[in-house]
Amino acid sequence: MLTGRFPFEHGVKENIGFVLGPEEKTLAETLQESGFVCAGFIGAYVMASEFDLAQGFDHYDESFPSSPVSDLSGTSIQRTAQEVSPLSAILLN
Repeated sequence: MLTGRFPFEHGVKENIGFVLGPEEKTLAETLQESGFVCAGFIGAYVMASEFDLAQGFDHYDESFPSSPVSDLSGTSIQRTAQEVSPLSAILLN
C-alpha cells in the first residue's frame, strides 16, 4: 500500500512478523523528496513503525493504548478515529 508494489515483490506478506526493507521506496519518501512534509497518524498496530512503515514520514503518531504482548497477532491493538485524527484532537480539547 505504501510502495505501490505487490506483497510478493516487497516481501511483507502478513500483518505481523514481516518488515518493509529499507531498499523499498514509499510514497512518503517520494513526496518528501519533492519538498512535502509528511505525517502519519496510525490507528492499527499492524502499521507500527517497528515494521519500518514510517519510512519517509517526518511525524508518525502511533501511541497505542496496549502492548503488542497482549495480542500476538496485533490485530486488536488499535485506536479509534477520534483518537487518531489530529483534527479531532484539536476539536475535542
